[in-house]
Amino acid sequence: KTLTKIDKNIKNSYDIGENETLYIKLKNLNQDLSVNLSGIFSKVVIFNSEIKNIKIKINYLKKTNNNIHESSYDENLLTGCLTIIDSILENISIESNHSNCEDSVNIVRSTGSINEINLKNSQFDLLDFDFSNIKIKKAFLSNSKNDCLDFSYGNYSIEEVFVTNCKDKAISIGEKSNLKIKKFNGISNKLDLAVKDSSKLYLDNFSSNKSKNENCISLYKKKQEFDGALIFINKSDLNCSLKKDLFSEVIYNAEE
Repeated sequence: KTLTKIDKNIKNSYDIGENETLYIKLKNLNQDLSVNLSGIFSKVVIFNSEIKNIKIKINYLKKTNNNIHESSYDENLLTGCLTIIDSILENISIESNHSNCEDSVNIVRSTGSINEINLKNSQFDLLDFDFSNIKIKKAFLSNSKNDCLDFSYGNYSIEEVFVTNCKDKAISIGEKSNLKIKKFNGISNKLDLAVKDSSKLYLDNFSSNKSKNENCISLYKKKQEFDGALIFINKSDLNCSLKKDLFSEVIYNAEE
């Protein structure tokens, strides 16, 4: 059974026990935050917080190379080893390695800016955004057994993203999301970009190591309650195959 704790004392370092979910509310924290997860399903939830000018580092004290065959939710259906919810972010950085949760990091109903994200080695997804409005300066994502980066229901932008070795989608944009990417670099991903379900992607400077005959971008309608997808892309950047369904649209060489 998951043990839920709420810590009202703001600290710079937290130790979270086996099968424990710790809820913390941060404000005016002026030093980097380190979180040590003792178990493979230990979690931390940061809620109703103001987080500015710090790095959050998630340390997994118990690592496993074995496949985890079932996703892990806590009693509030939160899926991230680190979940940030209902919070304001300003110039923060996040680092994580060796996650076993459904999401290494899940950011929900939050607004603001992220300076750098560095996530790698996940049994499931690396990073998931829901119902948020976030600007990201740089993102480095690698080695996910599922998606590397998911966007849902929100408005997002990324200046530079480097995504490698994602076993499913490098970036998935869905459920009425708008995303702007200034520079995308993808290497050895099953699919570099999936845009679906009434979402829009504005894409500049796209680079993939896939060949001309390999599918690197897909646009489609997946869920009945949505329409197709829309992408704005420079045709000269596209050196691999783009696929779309009848509900979706591609606009080449458009300026946003």
